[in-house]
Amino acid sequence: MTTGGTTTYTIVASNSGPSAAIGAQVADSVSAFLTNVTWTCVASAGSSCGSPNGSGSIGTFVNLASGGTATFTLTGTVTANASGQLVNTAIITPPNGFTDTNPNDNSSTDTDTIIQQADLTILKTNFVSQLASGGQTQYTILVTNLGASNVTGAQVNDTLPATLTNATWTCVASAGSSCAATNGAGNISTTVNLLAGGTATLLLNATVSPSATGTIANTATVTTPNGVTDPTPGNNTSTDTDQVITSADLSITKTVNVQTVPPGGPLSYVITVRNTGPSNITGAAVADTFSAKLTDVTWSCSASSGSSCGTANGTGNIATTVDLLVNGSAVFIVTAKAAANATGTIENFASVQPPNGSTDPNQSNNVTPPVLVVIVPGVDLAIYKSHTDLFQVGQISTYKISVENVSQFPTSGTITVTDTLPKGLIYQSVTGQGWTCNAVGQVVTCTRNAPMQSGVISDIFIKVLVDCAAYPSVINTVTVSTPGDLTTANNTATDPTTVENGQAVGGGQCYPPESPISDQKAGSILIYPIYTSDPTNPHSQNTRINLTNTDPSRSVGVHLFFIDGTSCSVSDFTICLTAQQTTTFLASDIDPGITGYVIAVAVNNEGCPILFNQLIGDEYVKFTSGHKANLGAEAISALPGLLTTKCNLNSGAITLNFDGAMYNQLPRVLAVDNITSKGDGNDMMLIVDRIGGNLATGTSTVGTLFGLLYDDLEVGASFSISGNLPVA
Repeated sequence: MTTGGTTTYTIVASNSGPSAAIGAQVADSVSAFLTNVTWTCVASAGSSCGSPNGSGSIGTFVNLASGGTATFTLTGTVTANASGQLVNTAIITPPNGFTDTNPNDNSSTDTDTIIQQADLTILKTNFVSQLASGGQTQYTILVTNLGASNVTGAQVNDTLPATLTNATWTCVASAGSSCAATNGAGNISTTVNLLAGGTATLLLNATVSPSATGTIANTATVTTPNGVTDPTPGNNTSTDTDQVITSADLSITKTVNVQTVPPGGPLSYVITVRNTGPSNITGAAVADTFSAKLTDVTWSCSASSGSSCGTANGTGNIATTVDLLVNGSAVFIVTAKAAANATGTIENFASVQPPNGSTDPNQSNNVTPPVLVVIVPGVDLAIYKSHTDLFQVGQISTYKISVENVSQFPTSGTITVTDTLPKGLIYQSVTGQGWTCNAVGQVVTCTRNAPMQSGVISDIFIKVLVDCAAYPSVINTVTVSTPGDLTTANNTATDPTTVENGQAVGGGQCYPPESPISDQKAGSILIYPIYTSDPTNPHSQNTRINLTNTDPSRSVGVHLFFIDGTSCSVSDFTICLTAQQTTTFLASDIDPGITGYVIAVAVNNEGCPILFNQLIGDEYVKFTSGHKANLGAEAISALPGLLTTKCNLNSGAITLNFDGAMYNQLPRVLAVDNITSKGDGNDMMLIVDRIGGNLATGTSTVGTLFGLLYDDLEVGASFSISGNLPVA
C-alpha cells in the first residue's frame, strides 16, 4: 500500500459451534500509520453485533449463534509519513464461562509493505518572453509536493547557460518544510524537505550577457530522494525560454568651438555618441545633415577601446554607423568654414538611432538640441615689420611689428603673431602692450585675446643679438592670424635686413673661430705688442700709436692700459672716440721712458667693458738699436657671454676671461717663421707679451718659455728662457 492511500480490512468473526457464543469480545487496535479509520459490523441471521459501526480501533462484542458470523469492514487512510510495514491484528475473545475448543484461530494478522510516494512538481518562469542583452532578470522557481508522502532531501538543480552571469539565489519554504541552503551564487544545486502539500520558492537573479543573442533557455529540475516514487515524473522539469533582444540607452551630444564666426571663418564641432547599456550595440545609425551655410566640411571618427566606427573619416554630411560596447563611445570631430556669403545663424543638430531589432528605453537623448553659431561681419588684419637701428654683428637690435585692424569690425577671437627668427639672430626679449608673448628656440609667439577695434594698431618689439651667421643680410618674416580674417594676403610681412660686421676680414666673412685673434680684424680689445720711448732722444726711440673706431654711427670709450715691461706696473687713461674717429699719440707724450705693451678695452660711460667689435689699431715703433717696424694691434672680439657678465661698479673691478665665451681665447703656443740670422748681417727682435694679472695693481710675468728652433736644413735645437717680466 502507498502512503496517503486508502485501505480496507475485512474481519470475519465466526462460531463453529456447537454452542452459541453470547458476548464474544472483538478487538482491533489500528496502527498509528492509519488515520480517518471507520468500521461497520453486519451479523448473519440469528447473530448480532454489539455496535453496528464505529471509528478508530474496534472494541465491541458480538452474539454468534452456532455456525453464525459477524463481518467487520474497517477503512482507513495511510499517513503521509508512514514507512516500513503496516501490521494490523484482529482478536476475538470468548465470553466468560465459554470454552473455545480451538483457541489457535482466535487472532488474525494482516501485514503490508508501505510504499512512499510523492508527486513533486517544479515550475520556473521570469514572467517575460523577452530579455535584453546586458539587462537583469529574475526567475521564480516553485517546487511543490502534491503528496501523498512527505519528502526529505529532494534534489533541486538549475544549471545556468553561459549567457546568464552574476547569478545569486534565495530559497524560502512553507511552514513545516525547509531549504537545505537559504541562498547561494551561480548554479543551483541544493535539497529541500517538503511536507505533503508543502512548497519551496527559489528566486534567482542574473545578468544577461551584453553579447547574448538568439534565445535563452533555462531549465530547473526536482528529483525525489531514494525510496520515494513520483507517480507523475513529467512535471519534475520546467524550462523558461526567452527571446534575446538588444536594448541600449544611446545618447548624443554636440558642441561647437565658437559662438560667432565671420563669413569664410573656420569652426569645428565635437559630436559624442555614448552607450550606457545594458546591451552592446552593433550598427547604431549616426546622422548629421549640415547647414548649407557651411562649406569644406570634413570629419573623422574615433571610438573607445572595443568599440568601432563604421567609417573612420569623410566629407560632407555624416551618415554612418557605430558599434558600441556598454559604456563605449565614439567621437566625431568636424571641421568646416562658414560660407563666404553666409548671413544670419548656422543651425545644426545630430542624431543617433538604435539598429533594427534593438530598443532604446530613453529616446529623449537621441537627438541633440540645435547648435547655433551666429554669423558676424568679417575682420581683416594687416601686419607690418620694420627696424630703425643698425644691425651689426655682436650688437643687440630691435624689430618693430605692427598689427592693424583694417576692417570696419572688431575682432572676436584670439589674435596670434608668429615670428620665426632667421639663423644668426638670437632672441633676447619681446614686449607688446596687451600681448602675451613667449619664445621657444627661434620661434617667437604673441597672442591677444582682447578684441581689437577697427583702425587700431598694436605694436610688438623683439630684441635680438646679431650673431656672425646673420652677416651680410637676413630676411625676417612674421605672420598674423585670427578667426574669420577675410584677407590673408596682408597677414605676412617681411623685413630684409642688412647686417654690418665689424668682425669681417678679407672677403667679408666672419673671422674664422679657429683663428680668433688677428691684426686683420676689429675687436673690443686691442693689444699693442710693444711701445717704447727715450725721453732724452725721442727722435731715435719712440712709438706712434693709432686707434680707430670703425663704427659708422656710434661713439665708444676706450680704456688704455700701459704695462711697464720691467716692473709690471700699470698706468692708464680713457679716451672717447666718435664714430669713425682715429686718434694718434706718441708714447713719449703718454708714458715717457717706459718700454712695455698696451691693452685697449672698449668701455661704456660707466667704465664697464662692452661688446663693441669695432676697434682697430696699429703702431710704428723704433729703437736706438736700429730696430723698427709697423705693427698691427692684435684684435680680440667680445662674445655674447660678456652680455651676461655683471660689472660691479662698487668694487671698481671686473675679470676679463679670454675663454671663448666672454672674449676670444688667447693662444698658448706661438709659431714664428722667417727668422733671420745675425751671421747674415741681420738682427731680429722677437717680442712675447704675457697677458694676465691685475691691471690695477700689476700684471703677470712671462715665466719660463720653451721653444724649438729649426734652421734651413730642418735641423732643430731646443731652448728655454725665463724672466720675471711681462715682456720677453
